Amino acid sequence: LLDHRPRPLGVRLRIDWLHPAYFDRHSNKRTLALVALFAALAQLFDAHYRRVEWLCDVDDTQRRSLATALGFHLEGILRKHIVFQDRSRDSALYSILNSDWFTNTSHTLRHRLRSPLLAFLDKDDDDDDKPP
Repeated sequence: LLDHRPRPLGVRLRIDWLHPAYFDRHSNKRTLALVALFAALAQLFDAHYRRVEWLCDVDDTQRRSLATALGFHLEGILRKHIVFQDRSRDSALYSILNSDWFTNTSHTLRHRLRSPLLAFLDKDDDDDDKPP
């Protein structure tokens, strides 16, 4: 978590620690990333946070796709936001509000994540039964 603002109860998620494999639409790891981030969002909103932000490189289509899949809304592009690896980087700013979360996002995500997560867990259980 970055830019924690306890007074207005807002926080910015830092997602750059996740390996790029967790963002690939065709990877089972994406389901794990969605579930982990869903759990983090649920905790934040259950703790009465009002706003969660997601900031990523404009050119990072996989992270932007994941933000959208989690119910974040694009608020805008921060032009020449930071210098990263010797180049000016534009950043996309996404946010989700507690009102978004409690009205439809969490229910929709729970429903959408249930089948892939169960399939992933079943696959993992099958792997545990195999001898090394």
